[in-house]
Amino acid sequence: MAGDKPYGDVNIVRRLAGNMDQNDISDSEIQTIIGFSDSHVDSETARMGTGWSSSDSAYPMVQSASDYFAAAEIISRYRDDAGKGDAHYGKALDICLSIRESSPGSLIIASSAYKTYPLNLNAKIYRSLPGAADSSNRQAAFGSSDY
Repeated sequence: MAGDKPYGDVNIVRRLAGNMDQNDISDSEIQTIIGFSDSHVDSETARMGTGWSSSDSAYPMVQSASDYFAAAEIISRYRDDAGKGDAHYGKALDICLSIRESSPGSLIIASSAYKTYPLNLNAKIYRSLPGAADSSNRQAAFGSSDY
């Protein structure tokens, strides 16, 4: 988590977990769970050690993912509603996947410089011959039997 501010919000997490009463789970307990869910978001979005800043364009999604992870944890600990907890956990994972796939850091582009004949011995040798091009201006490869 970047900085000291948690991604998740206690009130949103409480609501997502089913509006549990403060006598059942305190705000400080929820804050502890949010700390865990923030680390989970960092891990799932490949930001361990660096975290997210509120100035990042994906930050609202990061907050939402943390809220859903925390709610899923609360439901698994304090409620008997595995379906809802699993749904929240799955939604958080989907949000993290979306963040990861849309992040510029997640794109890996590999290319090599194009090389023509002298540098690439497998490349065709092209040369222009007067009148060798057809109406589409296609060039004839040297040694080609097309022309």
